[in-house]
Amino acid sequence: MSNTVFAPAGLSADESVAVVPQESAVLARLASCRPSIDHLMDAPLPQLCDELGITHRETSICDPEVAGYMWIDKDKIVLAMPGGRSELEHDVMARYLIGRAFEVDGLLPLPDMFTVVDVTGSARDCQQQLDQAGVKVQVQA
Repeated sequence: MSNTVFAPAGLSADESVAVVPQESAVLARLASCRPSIDHLMDAPLPQLCDELGITHRETSICDPEVAGYMWIDKDKIVLAMPGGRSELEHDVMARYLIGRAFEVDGLLPLPDMFTVVDVTGSARDCQQQLDQAGVKVQVQA
């Protein structure tokens, strides 16, 4: 069985479709608040999320092969994790996703049984296609 982790690739202004003007502060935080690998692994998860401005919530996706995902939503970074998982799995996957998003030096890859899918590029391509077609996408808050 393969587990899938969705992690935006770097979440930078050049790579993320989710970027809108209100998100400039979020992107600045990503660039300036990179935790050390020791802090990523040792800080209590609620404290780490608070320090980095991450909103942590449960996702409604209950597929056993999805371990979690992150995205930028207006003025915050959202970490979504499925409920009903062990505390260890939840903690490890949350820290891995945070480490990927913040490009933490020293973060090791997950074991081969996991597939990490960066969906940012695909979303960017989709957005460019919509722009070229003249389709306006309105996001409701």
